Amino acid sequence: MKKCLEKINPDDVYINVPIRPPAEPWALPPSPERIVAAHQIIGRIKEITDIEVGDFGLSEFSHAEEAILKIGQRHPLREEQAKMIEKYFDENVIESLVSSGKIVRVEYRGKTFLIVGR
Repeated sequence: MKKCLEKINPDDVYINVPIRPPAEPWALPPSPERIVAAHQIIGRIKEITDIEVGDFGLSEFSHAEEAILKIGQRHPLREEQAKMIEKYFDENVIESLVSSGKIVRVEYRGKTFLIVGR
């Protein structure tokens, strides 16, 4: 891999690990030792190993349920993110979405995520 990267000569090389519950149960984040080994083999790399930060653009949605379900179709939401969406719309919909089965709570790497019903 290092030789291929040297031929390409990219400006940056990223190591990206699952930060949300992956679609496949076998997709697990590498151990810290494996990330260190990648640094040693490849050289200059940037890691994407922490949760993302920032706000969602919510102006295109008319209510919290729509926003949570549509964003959740693209990727699992941390429960705290869904609560920020509720606050933005001044609505409480998470519990009704969970009880209806439209979203499911999943624990992953010490965080609670909301996944659109499987």
